[in-house]
Amino acid sequence: MSAYRDHRDAIYESLTPSKTKPLSPDALLNDVSLSWKTLKDVAHLDAFYVTRLARAATPMEFDGNNLTYFDNIYTQRLFNNDPAAGLNRNGVVVSKDLAPGTDYGYFVEITDSNVGGEANICIFQPHQFFRTP
Repeated sequence: MSAYRDHRDAIYESLTPSKTKPLSPDALLNDVSLSWKTLKDVAHLDAFYVTRLARAATPMEFDGNNLTYFDNIYTQRLFNNDPAAGLNRNGVVVSKDLAPGTDYGYFVEITDSNVGGEANICIFQPHQFFRTP
């Protein structure tokens, strides 16, 4: 937890795309990449990363029950028998077409396990927002 507190700003500022680092005007709306620095990058600590994306321009609009994309490392671990699902994951590619001229929000959860019942710590980072061209 202290490693996250010590490096929170660097991790948050690395999230791309964002309002300060928007998609380019000619960006394709399929296979959009979301990326960030990990605790491995900034503090040499292993952790697992879960990403959720939804149509939203503010945290209040973000509907966790109506996700556009969910990088569900828990099901990847369970159904794909992938013990490294989400481990030090520093980005995802959204494998869906995003709508043009639309606001999207996402957040990246940092956790200490990719098995739901074994997670002791879950850090829900602040949302990031971007608009598609």
